[in-house]
Amino acid sequence: MIQDLLENGCVRVRPALIWNRLGILVSSCEECLDHNCVKCSAPSCPSCHSDNIIKRGYYKHGGRFKQKFSCKVCGRKFVKEKDHVSKTSQEVIDFALVQVRSGKSFREVSKLIEAKYGIRRSSTAVLNWTKKPNPLFQ
Repeated sequence: MIQDLLENGCVRVRPALIWNRLGILVSSCEECLDHNCVKCSAPSCPSCHSDNIIKRGYYKHGGRFKQKFSCKVCGRKFVKEKDHVSKTSQEVIDFALVQVRSGKSFREVSKLIEAKYGIRRSSTAVLNWTKKPNPLFQ
């Protein structure tokens, strides 16, 4: 029975446990290892947190099409928002914020990042990091 379920993608056993295609019980969709899996890529309702949702077409946003969803439980319509993943590690961002707090300019900080970590980040990127909330300085 489990093998039949695994052939069709990951299967939710309970809200917190999932059988992945390798036959391993994992605790979250992030550990699924199959990024094309329909069960894991489908979002849950932001209102009632139900997994009982259906696709409801597309809409064009900024030249790209986004998938619309509808919750069968509460009827809310929503769009799955992707989590933003930064290309820069948190260590580099924290280093930059400490340098900015100490009085260095954004351009000086970007040069320090290149010298210390060997990666190029613009002064505008450093400026944008200072605008975002950071638990280091709260």
